[in-house]
Amino acid sequence: VVVDCRDLEAYLKGHIPGAISLGKPCGAALQDPTLRMLDAKRYEEILGRVGIGNASHVVFYHGDMKDLTDATMGFWIMEYLGHDKVYLLNGGLDAWRKAGLRLSDKPEKREPATFKSKPVASRFSSTDEVVKIARGQTRGVQLIDSRTAREYKGEDIRSVRGGHVPNTTLNVSHLDTLPKVKDPKTEKLVELAYLDPDIAAKAFEKPDKNARTVAYCQTGTRSTLTYLQFRLLGFKEPANWDESWRVYGAKLDHPVADEQW
Repeated sequence: VVVDCRDLEAYLKGHIPGAISLGKPCGAALQDPTLRMLDAKRYEEILGRVGIGNASHVVFYHGDMKDLTDATMGFWIMEYLGHDKVYLLNGGLDAWRKAGLRLSDKPEKREPATFKSKPVASRFSSTDEVVKIARGQTRGVQLIDSRTAREYKGEDIRSVRGGHVPNTTLNVSHLDTLPKVKDPKTEKLVELAYLDPDIAAKAFEKPDKNARTVAYCQTGTRSTLTYLQFRLLGFKEPANWDESWRVYGAKLDHPVADEQW
């Protein structure tokens, strides 16, 4: 089952033949209005309704940079649900077009299927877990901040407070793990919505692949790209922190490094 993670309007203008749409971008379809995960039973209903069953090989794809993390969100959620046959089409629709392959404007509707989840708890990180890491009560867990350097330093404040979680191991913006090309109009480097194993390997060469490694960002969305990269690089126990900074920075009893108001 191929899933187009763009909005419905873009899907209807042209998509990979046979691909389905969830009716809205994957991030919106697979999260509640506060951008948090739904419960497992709700996912079973959503996935089964669009024809995804336990035997389905599921491929998510994006259109460009703005919805790359919609596709990686879909990947992480399926992984959390215990589905071992989930993939990302590297380069998304751009790669499909560059391969000379056609698009279709015919909507695809599949027969409903049965999907039963088997959540893998280790792939999910909670604010409670992160608070214990921040306070030094839990050791041996690596925290990777996928936000920009300005967010990390508290200069770009997107919650009640800016800054980062104490005992964070590394700050690597998700944008810095992607290949870049020069925009001929602006002469500036712009990111491409492709995964490059060499760039990711260099960005994450310091963390221990054998230790539990938790990625976070503002809403747990950008960090799903980091989670996918951890999986591809062979990290043994990667996780995504679903609530991330928006929730953490709003709780005044949570310790914050480089705190800014």
